[in-house]
Amino acid sequence: MSEQERINLVEHFPIFEHLHKEEIDELERRINWFDCLKGDSLFQQGAPGLGLYLILKGQVKLSHRSRSGKNTTLKISGPGELLGVPTLFNKENYIGYANVLEETSIGFIERNNLFDVIGKNYGVLFGFLAAVSTELMFFQLKLVEAFHSGSKQRISRIILEKKDLGIDVSRTELAELSGVSYKTVIQTINDLEERGVIEKTDENCLEIKREEKLTAIGNDFPIDLEGNKLL
Repeated sequence: MSEQERINLVEHFPIFEHLHKEEIDELERRINWFDCLKGDSLFQQGAPGLGLYLILKGQVKLSHRSRSGKNTTLKISGPGELLGVPTLFNKENYIGYANVLEETSIGFIERNNLFDVIGKNYGVLFGFLAAVSTELMFFQLKLVEAFHSGSKQRISRIILEKKDLGIDVSRTELAELSGVSYKTVIQTINDLEERGVIEKTDENCLEIKREEKLTAIGNDFPIDLEGNKLL
């Protein structure tokens, strides 16, 4: 691994910023890097969590499939993010499955190899605690949103988020991400288009025409945050 690659590794994954040069070298020897194509499966729901995935570039969608066959998108992860953190310490099985959305470069390090690195530098452990805390807050906010935000708000916010990530999401993916029916997504998109907020392109993608209006719809929260505590 070159010096430049070593710097990029730390820049992409801040949890390793406390490691010394020799420790970075050891970490790199324990990471298996590989490339994935769009549609590839990273891991399956119910499979044992064996280690940690590091996304260097690209996008990976984490989803859950219910017994009735309904798919729910839990999260879309991009460069610098980690997958497999929840099962890293409790050795449970994955509650969802991960599919690659575009050409992606990923590193994988087995649990025991990672624990060897952590045992020699506890600063990495604090990095993982920060990552776990961030992910916990993310899913808490999604839970609050599911109870208190309308479907139009959720869909508007997701369209804005995906624009910033450079991802074109399908109507089905919008339904999975927002937790509403496909029919509701179509009705919402038609309503936003009639109001001149978005526009469907010839490729059937969504183009934002009035970003400030879409932002106002997505950020509207029907709770007085100053007078209430969200526990």
